[in-house]
Amino acid sequence: CFTPGRKLLQPIARTRVEYELQMERNVNVASENCPPENNWGVIERVRIYSMINKPIFIIGTSRSGTTFLYNLLAAHPDLCWFSTLTDRFPPYHQLAFVHRLLDLPLVGIYVKHRIINATRKHLIISPREGARIYDDYCGFVYTKKTTERDRVRQTEQRFRSVIEGHLLLTRKRRFISKRLENIQRIRLMNALFPDAYFIHIIRDGRAVANSLLRSSWWPEVPLWWHKGQRLLEVEATGKELIEISGLHWQHNVLEVFRNKEMLRDRYLEIRYESLTKDVRGVIRSIVDF
Repeated sequence: CFTPGRKLLQPIARTRVEYELQMERNVNVASENCPPENNWGVIERVRIYSMINKPIFIIGTSRSGTTFLYNLLAAHPDLCWFSTLTDRFPPYHQLAFVHRLLDLPLVGIYVKHRIINATRKHLIISPREGARIYDDYCGFVYTKKTTERDRVRQTEQRFRSVIEGHLLLTRKRRFISKRLENIQRIRLMNALFPDAYFIHIIRDGRAVANSLLRSSWWPEVPLWWHKGQRLLEVEATGKELIEISGLHWQHNVLEVFRNKEMLRDRYLEIRYESLTKDVRGVIRSIVDF
């Protein structure tokens, strides 16, 4: 998924001036080859192709190895992502300029090693899910399932603007994101970015359920498949905690399975157990994908 394919429009811009000029050049091409299917307009469609090229979304249930995979892929020199710093100050995505520390010969190697081997201590430029960016700044709904029918123009504009800012200031070619809640909005994300790639990591459901029960934050997570209720609220209906944890894994995995045919060759499925046994081999398969 890192190999550049045939491009309909011009290559990705590297500076804001190039980006604006490219936008103007691409309007005519987009109007001829990518006619809008709704009233969002040609300009909005051009923005998808001009700078945000084939974004990558890591999806999976909590405690399935999504963070481990995210940190590994974040070390790729062509990728940018939301960090602790940019997520803390969502409106100021100009702070993504600091990410270029990773491109320095010695400092970059040190920081990447710290990111890959991270446990609970995160650097200020460590890859993060971007909860403040997704939810607070852009306004994505995370308590229920959303689809292409739930598109909100302001939310999309803000999200694209933040991603474009990261691409521009880090001088990277591709954007990667890991956000657990993207499972229940997989159709929405596909509508926003019709050329996006999705990497789904799956772990044994029994291991996931046991790990969730040992996580302090688990009781506070809204369960999108149960009307946004939290763990203790669902427990009050008569279900045991281990059962709810297992159901959470089941609903998440099935939601992805129901939509993977829609994604076709832009969907890759890997196992957490395979990743831990053969890190290099699995990462190589992702790069080839």
